[in-house]
Amino acid sequence: MRKDESYLNLFKNPEKLEIGNQLVIKFVSPEYVQDVLNGNVYMRQLKFFKHLEDDQRGDENEGTWRQKFVNEDTEVSSKVSYKFIDEIQIACFTLLDRDRDFNKIEDNWYKLKADVAKDLEKIR
Repeated sequence: MRKDESYLNLFKNPEKLEIGNQLVIKFVSPEYVQDVLNGNVYMRQLKFFKHLEDDQRGDENEGTWRQKFVNEDTEVSSKVSYKFIDEIQIACFTLLDRDRDFNKIEDNWYKLKADVAKDLEKIR
């Protein structure tokens, strides 16, 4: 994934997304496809995801509110988190954007870009 178009940047700059071109998907192993089709979604507690150790996932500040106040001679940072946040159940989904993540083949047919597929493979 190109640094200037990372998902984090898109959420900070939603004007980069054209409304209606996004696809939210859930990746599952073949043995769980029928469960998802039956309406079941696997969830884990937020604390599980906060402590993942790889390049694509894991954020110890997940579920916290952080604010930085700066003026000409003072800099103050604060971080607020509640104990119950770690127990919240969440599921992981992936946001794909038609214009950013796909190449158009012909009318109504698109193919996932090779670099996007490679990036998605990293988070198996």
